Amino acid sequence: MSVEVSAAAFRARRRIRAGFALVALGVLVGTSFATASTHRRSVALVQVQPRELRLSQPLAALAADGNRAAFAFCNQLLGVWRPGASGITRLGPVAQWTCPPPRGLERTFSLAVAGDRVAWIVNSGGNTVSNLLFVVVLGRPHVFTIAADTAYCCRGLDPDLERMGDVHGDGSFLVFGSRVKCGDLGAPGCPTSTRTLISQSVWRLRRPPFQAQCVTKPGPCVQLVTSTDEVRPLSVDSGRI
Repeated sequence: MSVEVSAAAFRARRRIRAGFALVALGVLVGTSFATASTHRRSVALVQVQPRELRLSQPLAALAADGNRAAFAFCNQLLGVWRPGASGITRLGPVAQWTCPPPRGLERTFSLAVAGDRVAWIVNSGGNTVSNLLFVVVLGRPHVFTIAADTAYCCRGLDPDLERMGDVHGDGSFLVFGSRVKCGDLGAPGCPTSTRTLISQSVWRLRRPPFQAQCVTKPGPCVQLVTSTDEVRPLSVDSGRI
């Protein structure tokens, strides 16, 4: 398999590098905040200057496309920043933009921005582990759409918690990957205690109202490839994966 580094993503990262160089400082500052909750409440979660973005908690994920950068921190808080802007665009319900948010345990582990869309995947749930693919259109930044989801039982039986991931974006093109292991919900059982791969797929994320089979249910997806071996999207550029 050939690997192509996205030129568009490289240019975008170079443009925002000056601002996000200070995210590392935000990570260190966030660590100190965690030791003093009263001080944490008195400090803004995000501090923005024309060429700087500082976060009060460690950075969980970062992605860029064009002149925008999407970021996740505090496990499940997401925003979009454009260098030179005096503020950020908060994603999701404004009332839930607190750290920690008033939702169940979630961990954001894959994030992409493509044009006016931001997509990310979280790991959530208790005994049953769920992976959810969220999409937000920047014209409606406070509306979450769950484009795809999958789940398996039970937490602790498999150290690998990810059944979806590898979200990548460029322009109007968004892709992600999914996989099924033996013993997952709806999948054949495992002959041993080890959960092994049954299939892995790569999907393109389309815009509603497009509907087709999307991982486990209908959604705005097109399946590009599936295999009984490992197959994962590595990067996208100019409509190529």
